[in-house]
Amino acid sequence: MKIKNNLVVSAHQPAFLPWLGYIEKFALSDIFIVMDIAKFRKRAFMHRNKIEINNKPHFLGFHLEKNADSLNCDKIYINKNFSDDLSIISNKIKNTYKKSKFYNEVELFCNECLTNDINSFNLVEICLKQLKYFKKIFNFETKIMLESEIIESDYLSKINTSQRLLQHALKLSAKIYITGINSESYLDKEIFEDHNIFNYVQKFDYSPFFEIQTSQECLSIIHQIALIGVNRVKEILNKNIQNKKEILQNEISKKNKD
Repeated sequence: MKIKNNLVVSAHQPAFLPWLGYIEKFALSDIFIVMDIAKFRKRAFMHRNKIEINNKPHFLGFHLEKNADSLNCDKIYINKNFSDDLSIISNKIKNTYKKSKFYNEVELFCNECLTNDINSFNLVEICLKQLKYFKKIFNFETKIMLESEIIESDYLSKINTSQRLLQHALKLSAKIYITGINSESYLDKEIFEDHNIFNYVQKFDYSPFFEIQTSQECLSIIHQIALIGVNRVKEILNKNIQNKKEILQNEISKKNKD
């Protein structure tokens, strides 16, 4: 469902094997910006995420070049000495979930998104391929854009984080800009208000999914697909998304009255 006349925009760094909160943020948006020129952070969840192996959270990710932390995401590639990383990750996922009820759906993902083709060694390309896959299987209508399409990378050094996100909204004429829960500690909401843009802070409720895992950590969407399948994940997501769309509608209506 689209919010008529109120364009919803959000952005996030690339995310390998993303978690459900990332997918919900994507689905809530009319335009989702993949921040390909964001600074890469090795300790973040850009090139890795967790699944559950033997009832314990386990990182899956690919090897990086030594200078990765000094680069932007679009310059990050799988370490040339580990060119089989994606195949190894694919096999580990398949072996982990081979007895799961929805293994066939996991296998489809691996076969389409974790192959060593010519475009699969760059972080942004890998993550875009996965995001487009989830867009397809969940039938989301969100448009995907790269940050480099709307902002010059040299300009980023002249502005702070709040101004950067504001530029996303202004360049795309957004009325609503979604940020994650961590934005409450740094975002200057006043500059959004000054431009008549409503900032919605996403607070994803992961609690329904703890029932299908032993660990108490948020896991990659691959785990949920393996255990309950695409259709059930989609059903839960759509229920949450519908409720949040209504919240956004109400907030905009309230703001317009004021």
